[in-house]
Amino acid sequence: MPLSQPKHPAQTHRILLAAANQVGTKARKVLLEEKGHEVLITSKAKDAMHHLEAGGLALVIVDCNLEHGKGLELLQEVCAHASGLPTILLADPVQGLELDGAACQPDIVVAKQFDEVTQLQRAVEKLLRRRVPRKKPGSVSGAPPKKRKQG
Repeated sequence: MPLSQPKHPAQTHRILLAAANQVGTKARKVLLEEKGHEVLITSKAKDAMHHLEAGGLALVIVDCNLEHGKGLELLQEVCAHASGLPTILLADPVQGLELDGAACQPDIVVAKQFDEVTQLQRAVEKLLRRRVPRKKPGSVSGAPPKKRKQG
């Protein structure tokens, strides 16, 4: 008889989900709770900041359509107030996001499309496993490439 994996991870993480669409938000919440995470939901940037200031978050997921486009502004606030806190930006695949030159970039952008649930699940697992400090814009990660020996 095969052993089944536990329904909940060894550690429960608090995740803030700031999104506008109630149906999509409910589906995302169910997905994250099935993985054993505690999910805080808000549809307002101001409420999201209150959760952020209260602390204890492991990850923030922001819908770019939050309050008619305030998602990108919220992302910048998250970076300013909680440097190093991993972020995921949910974006429409046809939406032209102007992230170039922004002071803060999301760790991962997940397109809201047919495979969003799978992509969101992978992104959450990757960021919670990694938990490394956020890189500054324009920074290069890793060591310089090694030179090959000639001959």
